[in-house]
Order: sequence, then C-alpha cells, then structure tokens
Amino acid sequence: SKARSVLIVALVVFTGLRHSTFVPAPARGVAPMAAAGGMLAMLGAPAAHADKIDDAAKKLSEASYPFLKEIDWTSDVYAKLPTAGWNPVLKAVDKMIVMGAAMDGAALKAGADAHHKAIGSIDAKGVTSLADYTAVNAAIGHMVASAGQAK
Repeated sequence: SKARSVLIVALVVFTGLRHSTFVPAPARGVAPMAAAGGMLAMLGAPAAHADKIDDAAKKLSEASYPFLKEIDWTSDVYAKLPTAGWNPVLKAVDKMIVMGAAMDGAALKAGADAHHKAIGSIDAKGVTSLADYTAVNAAIGHMVASAGQAK
C-alpha cells in the first residue's frame, strides 16, 4: 500500500539522518564577515563543474524523460506491491534499510530535499519537471555512492 511505501522511505531516511552531528553556530558577528569573505572569493572563481554522477544523471534524465512523460502515473497500479510473497519483499526492504543506514547523512538530506522539490513540481499527469527529475536522479546516485560498494 501507499502507506507502507511511505513508511519504508521514512525509515531509510531516518536511519541515515540520525547519525548527523550538531555543530553550533559561529559566534555572533563572525558569520556576516565569513559570508562576505566567501562572496568576495567567489567573484573571480570559475563556475563549479558537476561530477561524474551529476553528468550521468543528466544524460539518463534527458534520455528517459520522454518515456517518463508517456506513463499513466495516475493509475493505481503503482500503489500496489508486486505479486511476490512477503518474505522476498521483506528481504528487499531489509537490504534497502541496511544500505540507507550506510549512506552519508548529507547525501540523504539532499535526496529528501530533491524529492520534496520534485513533488512540488508535479503536473496534472503526475510528472515532475525535467530539472527536478534530473536532480532526483543525481541525488539517488550520490546516496548510493555514499553507501559504498559493499552495500
């Protein structure tokens, strides 16, 4: 069911985010100076370049977006589990949870933020924008990469 899917995603996100560390804010008056210094340093800096994951996500998204737009996302078939038995589904969910626990908290947060933004741009047919779809694919790539190859 849809509620079960949401619960699984929430568990994966929570498991990864609980390892984040609290770092207190800098002393008053230091932050504006640091921000101004950062802005000045960036004035002559070249634009940041995407990494290989971002490049691959862009290529994947551009190639698959036309197909994505053809799918009837309003169908209830996407809210149903496949006809697999409970044990294989449970094992798959367990693997997702283990992988989520191994992911970098910042990568998980970026993934959750990208998904949240993409949900906000969904049209009447259930399709997000190409830019948001690309951001989600890149975020998933970074999340998976942060878990390491063993997971």
